Amino acid sequence: LVSNLDIAPTVLTAAGLDVSPALQGHNLLSYIEEEKAPGPDYLFLEHDTGSESDGRPLPRVEGVRTADWKYARYKDTDPAIEELFDLTADPVEEVNLVSSPAHAERLAEMRALFTKAKAEAR
Repeated sequence: LVSNLDIAPTVLTAAGLDVSPALQGHNLLSYIEEEKAPGPDYLFLEHDTGSESDGRPLPRVEGVRTADWKYARYKDTDPAIEELFDLTADPVEEVNLVSSPAHAERLAEMRALFTKAKAEAR
């Protein structure tokens, strides 16, 4: 998994410049040159501002994504609205599994991974 946050450390490394430890993202050159994974097997997701082209505001949301799962939490609702998607079975994210008893353990795992990823991103 890679994100747009990986562009800056990759370009800086390719240019022979130092990458600040405060900079988020991972250098992708090792992946490109040696086919090694550049970082963790999950991504922290966050959207805090912005709007659609029609002017409607996008909701503030944060979450975590793995190769097969996505967990999201909307920040401006009380209680928080959560989403859990099995991206293998449901790649277009149509079936929210948060309320599914069969996925309660996966939900707990993704919540824990979200907490970890959010702390690492700060």
